[in-house]
Amino acid sequence: VYMHSSCISSCNTSTIFLNKILTNYFSHFSTTISILYKKIQKRGGGAERENKGSKGAQNSTLIHTASRYHHYADFRNLPTNKIYEVKSMTGKDVINKAYELRNCVYWYGGKRQKCTQSLLNEFASSYPNIYTNTYITKCKADIKNNETCCDCSGLVSYAMQISDIGSYYFYDKYPQFKGTPKDGMMLYKKGHIALYNKGYVVEMRGVDYDFTDTRKYNKSEWICTLYDPNIDYDEKPTYTEGWNHDKHGWWFADTNHTYLKDGYFTVPWSGNPNGSKFYFDKNGYCITTDQYGVIKEPV
Repeated sequence: VYMHSSCISSCNTSTIFLNKILTNYFSHFSTTISILYKKIQKRGGGAERENKGSKGAQNSTLIHTASRYHHYADFRNLPTNKIYEVKSMTGKDVINKAYELRNCVYWYGGKRQKCTQSLLNEFASSYPNIYTNTYITKCKADIKNNETCCDCSGLVSYAMQISDIGSYYFYDKYPQFKGTPKDGMMLYKKGHIALYNKGYVVEMRGVDYDFTDTRKYNKSEWICTLYDPNIDYDEKPTYTEGWNHDKHGWWFADTNHTYLKDGYFTVPWSGNPNGSKFYFDKNGYCITTDQYGVIKEPV
């Protein structure tokens, strides 16, 4: 709070009163945050189970905790000078979105629109060097077949769930990735943008090809690989939500990618569909099956 010195001298009493209010407010706010933090500390956290073997767990950046219906963030072991975000998409998600457009035909400038004569006229006027007589003839066949058209940047923009941008803007906007591309990353060369998937290129390749995913990736054909820092390209193990059992015991997956560990959690089971309190050890295995400490398998 900032007050000019002339105001303070003339309103000294009001200023003292205001300061008391602010002091009490921030003191109460700090106490509330402290209490909430201590409550979070008492709770355990979910984590990602390792791919190799069922014992042990990885440290996740943001840990989901509590039951499958209530999640808390555990920032106990994270540096306070960084802000951690939940990545909303994975590379696999990007590829899955791209395949939603696999039935589209290629029109330069197309952004998932119905093929119509008016749209063809617009594109032919805007890009006369591309829309030659042969090109237009192929587009007219698409109109007759009531197709939906898209170009390379329209495919990648849709797959990444961003506003449509031209292929050259991807090069300007996204950082380059050094090394072998990961599934869902962008492949760029002048005038074209595509996606990498398991050694192949997913793309709207051209009017003679439309959507293709059969061309093998060849590094020499591309200027660079691009990636979005907000997309998680690392493959994650997938679990079946709910109770699971392996040679080490019972464990509970609260999402497709996380499981409960290191604390008490209220989760449903056959003995109580509404949920009982279970304790899971540091590796995620159930030790007690209810709030009374009765040890038996929850099936």
